[in-house]
Amino acid sequence: ELNFQEAFRDAYLAYSRRELPYEVTQLMQTVCQQDKPHNKYHVLLLALHQFMSQTTNTTNTNDNDNNSLQQQPPLNGSIPDMTSATKPYIALQNVYKAKAQQDRAKMKQIIDSIIEKQQQQQHIIDAKMCPSDDDLDTFCKNIYNIRHVHTRSHAHEDYTYSDEEKEDLSMVTMDTFEQKPEHTPLLWYIALEACEMFYQEHDQYPGKDGRTFALEKDSKLVQSYIHILTEKLGLSDNDFIKSTLLTSDASHAKEMTRYYNAEVHNISSIIGGVASQEAVKLITKQYV
Repeated sequence: ELNFQEAFRDAYLAYSRRELPYEVTQLMQTVCQQDKPHNKYHVLLLALHQFMSQTTNTTNTNDNDNNSLQQQPPLNGSIPDMTSATKPYIALQNVYKAKAQQDRAKMKQIIDSIIEKQQQQQHIIDAKMCPSDDDLDTFCKNIYNIRHVHTRSHAHEDYTYSDEEKEDLSMVTMDTFEQKPEHTPLLWYIALEACEMFYQEHDQYPGKDGRTFALEKDSKLVQSYIHILTEKLGLSDNDFIKSTLLTSDASHAKEMTRYYNAEVHNISSIIGGVASQEAVKLITKQYV
């Protein structure tokens, strides 16, 4: 009975056409218009475009028009959970995996032909432009989720904000961590940006020299960059900023200098999370 309920609930999946998102289609068109691929990401998109040009879905043979032939991307090979006995579920899963492996092998052939063609045209192809097997697997599994996110580099960040944006930043200072205000994310963002300014100026992050005098010198420079940033962001006269970030002890600048871009807080968080999970396993005597 459960199988009939699932079939009724998901029947539309059998006849609906899943098309590539608009963002993925636009990315393929953009790459195809270029004279040559500039990175392995472009090579994968070119391969996808050629794959879909060669592959059609002919399952809807009752349709008389050409729209019944729908271009299909590589299959990712996964199937959802369903109510089933183990044997038929594994058999179905193997069918999907076999088709996914077949599609990836075809993608690999297309990628090799693209690289070979670029070499024949005397375009320089280094190892970084050749997708690995892991890159191809990840790409095929996430084709429907591909997006290109373009952000400004730090070199192009001039911290020029409108009055409205400065007002928004000021509002952020009113929503602080009550128990430990010094942990408010905005403060650490400014401190991190100060370290990036330090790097742009000195070609190294603060704290490289671990001697006491050098650490004090670097922290003072970081604090000076923090003052510059708060001035540009319109926060230099903000009471919360003055009581946390612009104090004489320069605690945020010293903390940023102390660990020399080692990201100890993030690593400590990951290690603590893993350790706590293992502790729960030992306490509950589960999955040990």
